[in-house]
Amino acid sequence: MIKKLYLPALLSLLLLGGCTNYFSKYQTNYRILAKNGQHYYTESKPDLDETAGVYKFKDLDGNKHRIKQKLIYKVEKYKYRK
Repeated sequence: MIKKLYLPALLSLLLLGGCTNYFSKYQTNYRILAKNGQHYYTESKPDLDETAGVYKFKDLDGNKHRIKQKLIYKVEKYKYRK
């Protein structure tokens, strides 16, 4: 009897845990730091075209960018307040 109660309780916790990011005060994006000091922000992880050695991404304003891998200093997750 008690085992039957565990499954719905566990599913409820998982469902609520998945929604916390949606209702959170913070949003997670990616920050791309170039070696020349420029910063770019994107909603998803930038794609690396290894054959061309180029990162491809769309910034938060909707502009598309292609930057050579050797010009990128760091790609990192970035949290900020909504």
